Amino acid sequence: MTKRDSAAPSAAESVWRWMTGRSLIWALSALAYALWTLWPNSNSVMVSWPGVALWWLAIALPVLGLVGQLWQGRSVLPGLGRAAGLGWGWHSYTAVLIAIVGLSTLGAPLPAQARWHSLALFGGIAVLYGLAGEVRSLQRLRRLLQFQGGIAIVLAGLSLALWLSGVYWPELARLRLIQQDFGLSLPFNLSILNLRNWYPIGHQNYTAGFLVLNLPLVAGLAWSSSGWRRVAWGLGGALAIATLYTTGSRGGLVGLAISILLGLGVLGLRSPISTRWRWALLLGGLGAGAALLTLNQRLLRLLGAIAQGNLGEGELVYRWIMAVTAWHMGRDRPLLGQGLGSVPLQYQHYRPAWAGREAELIHQLHSTPLQLGAELGIGGLLLWLGAIAGVLALAYRGLRPSAQTGVRSWLDAPMVGVGVGLLSYAVFSLTDYQLDNLCITGSLGLLGISLAIA
Repeated sequence: MTKRDSAAPSAAESVWRWMTGRSLIWALSALAYALWTLWPNSNSVMVSWPGVALWWLAIALPVLGLVGQLWQGRSVLPGLGRAAGLGWGWHSYTAVLIAIVGLSTLGAPLPAQARWHSLALFGGIAVLYGLAGEVRSLQRLRRLLQFQGGIAIVLAGLSLALWLSGVYWPELARLRLIQQDFGLSLPFNLSILNLRNWYPIGHQNYTAGFLVLNLPLVAGLAWSSSGWRRVAWGLGGALAIATLYTTGSRGGLVGLAISILLGLGVLGLRSPISTRWRWALLLGGLGAGAALLTLNQRLLRLLGAIAQGNLGEGELVYRWIMAVTAWHMGRDRPLLGQGLGSVPLQYQHYRPAWAGREAELIHQLHSTPLQLGAELGIGGLLLWLGAIAGVLALAYRGLRPSAQTGVRSWLDAPMVGVGVGLLSYAVFSLTDYQLDNLCITGSLGLLGISLAIA
């Protein structure tokens, strides 16, 4: 045997190196993210056994990838702002986030819950740094955005198929029987909770939130592509819009209207067109947004009740009770809040007595700033505002079209879509809290990292 032969790795050694290397770890991480996004009723599965262990494994895999990067000297951590395009603003925000959550956890009235949720958050931060270390070129960033856009389209198709087979067609059959037996012609009504599309995540607002966040990215991918790829992305976007409508989510349609307005606004600013055409785009966007809002009867009833001063309408009372509860929780511990994960357990203690039996059992406050204010105090509200300010700053940086060609130029439209999606979701987040959902937080982190790197 020659010296060269003795130094050459065996087949088993080569397989072992691949299995312990970054390729398998990141492939499994992508698979885990896709499964938790598409798995039916995933938001309930993740809090049951063995779902808890599986989603911790989904977080652990990219953390192992980060450890591997540190071991090989490829991580973004040692270089901080000099690496992977992540600036000091990102690292400063992360440091403040860790400090606020850490201090809140140390003084939390329910320390076990706070530690558990904080550990998951810190794991998620490690995941983002591992991902940033892996996406070190514009080619990889393009593949990452295409992967995310593909996941969004697959979710939209799966959601619509499950809703049609599990809700829509059975309900139409039931309505036909009623018409035959009693002569009553009843329409299909998305105002009925059980008829809205909650597939596959587990709640219609979760599905709507995911689509609001990712639809602008799909539109950007369609804009940058050509030929059959543009057609495919365009059809995927249309499918996602149809799925969003079936959720019956008021916040979802508002988020979509915001996306249209922002998208047309960016198009008007970046295109060499006259002021007249810019005004036409603005008015067209306003008209399209208003038309979208009229499609949701629940939203129209809510706006009508507000316009008439009928603040005793059920939904308004429900949300007002949660807002008062959030105020009580934050006032009791104003600086750092009650600690992460405290709302479901502390809600009854701070719920106003005048609420009676209304909004009696909840597991979240149905508003991201309210939830963060209750659990992290003023620090949580500053984190929420800081995240929006960071997205605005990064989006403003990307408003100017790139003078370069190739991948850099191709990324212009998808990155505009990323910024529009994040800002639209910021508006949507006023109406719901979804940071405890893996596919939502995963999308937020992935899109945020992409915007920071590009």
